[in-house]
Parts: sequence; structure tokens; C-alpha cells
Amino acid sequence: MRLIAGKYKGRRLQAPSGKHIRPTTDRMRETLFNLLQNSIGLEFDGLEVLDAFAGTGALGLEALSRGAAHVTFADKDRRSLLLVKENIALLKAEEQCRCLGMDAIRLPVPDHPYGLVFLDPPYHKNLIWPTIDNLLTKDALADGCVLVTECAGDEQPDLPEGFEELMSRTYGDSKITVLKFIK
Repeated sequence: MRLIAGKYKGRRLQAPSGKHIRPTTDRMRETLFNLLQNSIGLEFDGLEVLDAFAGTGALGLEALSRGAAHVTFADKDRRSLLLVKENIALLKAEEQCRCLGMDAIRLPVPDHPYGLVFLDPPYHKNLIWPTIDNLLTKDALADGCVLVTECAGDEQPDLPEGFEELMSRTYGDSKITVLKFIK
């Protein structure tokens, strides 16, 4: 696993051993970030980012590499959180990162609202919308916040009110949906 572009381009990240984490592949991450930057026009500079269900932290660290100001990582799995911390340390990016060892549906109020949120929970666990509901309750999403969700291709979560679907693509057994929050 490596970072694709930006400040940390080409830097290798620690990958998980075993099957408790399903990391987004380099190719899928590259495709996703190209879509965010080129198709949607997302500017990463200065963004506050949430990488919920962080796994390895690769999505949040890619955003950081491309100019995000700060990334909050959340994962309730201790092994995942240790891996995220290891990857942050490899990049010497501790000042720009915060790690929360907790369930993403119970995240606290952030210091600043998020401009970009990655939600890549375990498949078929119905965790995307409860997490979004929690973020809305905590007023944690900036106006225009972009949410990237990944779920199994056969999952069809309803689009909540206040969100616009910017794109949805299926890659193998995974479906990536990009939403925009409109206050």
C-alpha cells in the first residue's frame, strides 16, 4: 500500500495482516481521488477530514498528502487504530492527525466541522446512515461537505434529506457513492 499523490507521494504504508481489515486498494483509492479532484472539483487544501472506520488510515492520509489541514481517524478496533497510528508516525504527521478509538456512530463534536468524510464500514452492518445521523446531530458537517461512502454492491442505502448524490459507481463487489451535504 502506498500513497498516490501529493506531499507523501510514493510513501509506503503498513498493511494489515489477517482479514480483520479490508483496505481500499491503491488502484481504487487513485480512481476515487481522481474523481473527487477532477470530476467533482474538490480542493483538498485546508480541509478538515474525517476517516471513520479508518482501517489502515489510507484514505485520510491520502487526503492529508494532498493538502488537507487535519484528519480525524476513528475506529473501534484496537488493531486498526494501532495500524493507523503506525502509518501516521511513518509520515511524521502526528501534529495534523487525531485518533479516536471509538465507534463511529458515537463520535464527539469536532473542533471544526468536516469538509470531507470517508465512511467505509464493514459491509452489511447498516452503519453508514447511523453515523451520518450522529454527525448531523453534532453539527459536524460543513455546508458543502463531501461524503464518500463505500458499501457492498448489493446494499442500497436511502439518500437522506439534505444530501445530493454527486456520483455512484460499482467496482467489483464494492459500491462507492459520493454525496454533498447542503445545509
